[in-house]
Amino acid sequence: MELIELGLRLNQWMETDQGLAEMRKDFSLFFENTLMRDQDIPIPNPFLGGTMLAEKVDKWIAAYKAEGRAEGKAEGKEEGKAEGRREGMATILRRMKEAGMSIADIAQITGMPEEEVRHLI
Repeated sequence: MELIELGLRLNQWMETDQGLAEMRKDFSLFFENTLMRDQDIPIPNPFLGGTMLAEKVDKWIAAYKAEGRAEGKAEGKEEGKAEGRREGMATILRRMKEAGMSIADIAQITGMPEEEVRHLI
């Protein structure tokens, strides 16, 4: 996003002098052909507009942040589920051990390595 902000500032400066129109076009082409290539999410070209583009950039930034928060929540939920499964498995393994089963038997029945069984118990 810093690159877009820099582009916006350059664009504002170039808009003040008509003699810089060709340079502005060059920056625009460079941005589109080099920096925007292979992007899943379109990046705005800061050399194609003024205030409206800045407003769009703000909206895109907010959307990226919201997407990142949603992804973070989803990852957190998955991690929580995985932790719950591990705790559930550890409880089952402890009960098997308390019932008199050996680590080797527990490992054989569950298909888990003995070291992992020991770690979870």
